[in-house]
Amino acid sequence: MVKEPSHATYPVRYELLDALRGLAALAVVIHHVAAVYIGGIAVMAFFVISGYCIAAASASARTHRLGMGGFLWRRVRRIFPPYLLAIAFWAALRGVKILTGGANDLARPWTEWLQNLTLTQWLTLLPNPQPYPPHNPTLFVGAFWSLCYEEQFYLVMGAMVVVAGLSAVAARWAVVALLVAGLAWNVASPDRVFGVFIEYWAPFACGCLVFYRLCELPRAGAANATRATRLASRGIDVSLVVLAAAAGWWLYQRGGVPAPLPNGDELRSVPFELLVSSLVAIALIVVRRWDALIASALLFKPLRWLGAITFSLYLVHQFNLHLATKVAATVLGAGNVDTIAGYTLRVCVLVAIGAVFWFCCERPFLNKPLAAKS
Repeated sequence: MVKEPSHATYPVRYELLDALRGLAALAVVIHHVAAVYIGGIAVMAFFVISGYCIAAASASARTHRLGMGGFLWRRVRRIFPPYLLAIAFWAALRGVKILTGGANDLARPWTEWLQNLTLTQWLTLLPNPQPYPPHNPTLFVGAFWSLCYEEQFYLVMGAMVVVAGLSAVAARWAVVALLVAGLAWNVASPDRVFGVFIEYWAPFACGCLVFYRLCELPRAGAANATRATRLASRGIDVSLVVLAAAAGWWLYQRGGVPAPLPNGDELRSVPFELLVSSLVAIALIVVRRWDALIASALLFKPLRWLGAITFSLYLVHQFNLHLATKVAATVLGAGNVDTIAGYTLRVCVLVAIGAVFWFCCERPFLNKPLAAKS
């Protein structure tokens, strides 16, 4: 492995994120298929990865002077066409359900349709907070709750592109200020959610800090590292360790992660979310130097492919769970659906559906790299 020059920051491209995204997507699917409660860990990893990627995108927007409009247009073009096509896919399957004598899940108020088409389902939670975002009754698909927060993250980071202008330092301080506000919100209201971005800003901000630490601040031994940048790097490291320690202590004081309700619904655990997010962020900083070595491993290629289709898999897997179960029952027999072979086949069916959806409905809307401006 070639050692990177000591004077440079790390490249923005972080190969390990693809594998981590793929593992997280697989964890969410397994969570829904086999009721193995690992989805919460996966979603926090997603938020950290999103923080890194969106911080990188906003930095690129500042460099290319896109402004808030240009930054948000790239996000809208990337997210909304596949999302709206997923809603159409959901509606088509619900139509088949109606034709085969099932309940009419399409008979929803027009306001709920509007909210689901614009990712503003969180508005329902403002007057009616819930113990966990997926409990939002307006959601057509429960898994879409996290995308509602992602949309708000884009808006906030887009505003920072305007407010911070060309100043990377100002953007970093804005993220940190909101991180402090988010932690205060989490402490004050740990057991219910109102759907606003500040509730999950801390995990997202952890990812932003990883980007700043690796890609904007020179390494401690770099020739161009100043005392201020060294302090900033160490400050990020210490802050993440302190956050992990505090979250662990808080989790211990609360008696661990709350057990799922009898109906299978989960309850939010803020200290657990903060602990997972901070540990993921610390791990990403620690292992960055071995990224090229990890990317050369044989197992990395399938995980990279899975990471590439993650968004499509996230969009379509939950409302195809019944279809995957029927396929498993047909192939293996009804009595083998809830066996290791049955779970494996169901996961494979969902991944296959996600791959087809990616090829047809997501791939055409991938953004091209920004051209450098003279």
